[in-house]
Amino acid sequence: MAPPYTPVQHQGKPPYPQDADEKIRKAAKIVFYDAPIQTLDMIKTQLFGSSEKAEQIANNWGQDTVMNDSKTEINTAKDNLAAYWEGPAYNAFNSYASNTVGVMDKDLATMGSIATTLGQSVSTVYQTYASAITFIGNCAADLGKAGLYVLLAAGTIEIPFVDVITAGVAADKVIDALSSFVKNVTTLISSATTQIGQYKSQGISFANLGQQFQNPEPLPEAPKHVGEWHVHPNK
Repeated sequence: MAPPYTPVQHQGKPPYPQDADEKIRKAAKIVFYDAPIQTLDMIKTQLFGSSEKAEQIANNWGQDTVMNDSKTEINTAKDNLAAYWEGPAYNAFNSYASNTVGVMDKDLATMGSIATTLGQSVSTVYQTYASAITFIGNCAADLGKAGLYVLLAAGTIEIPFVDVITAGVAADKVIDALSSFVKNVTTLISSATTQIGQYKSQGISFANLGQQFQNPEPLPEAPKHVGEWHVHPNK
């Protein structure tokens, strides 16, 4: 029997923090630092991917009832026939039905494994994206607190007694905040990639799992011949 599938349920893609994004881009341009901008582009356009579609596929596979319904119908047919029939045709059909149910059990387990692996991966992407946009907000907040440093680095304000060294320190403060953002996101992505790799290892691989699907054997000849069906003597 395949283990019960736990549906993946999320509230949709979290909103992207556009205002915070723009603050980081502005600061990065002021200090001529491209990495934060590239990181923002990756988060905004690539990180989430097609997770909503993948979630739908995982749930469709994991919650599909066709094979379970078919198993129930086959087992019901076996029980009904067992009450009235015997003989070569019945024996052949009973064996065929049992084998078919066994194949369905294996295929259900394969479908469940694929759905679970995909669902776990989707959950990791959701969590990673949520953490990434949190980092965006935190970085923007840090830059906001150091607004004076941003302005100094840009050279857009003049403050008495501010010398070149002070301006350099200001630029360093901005770069430190941006570097922390890039580092945090890079570490986050690396961790998520490792986690998804572990899920795939646990579920083998989608390609190998796909090769495990089996088709039931065709119905043997004996059940097709009326004369091979014998009514129980006591019926």
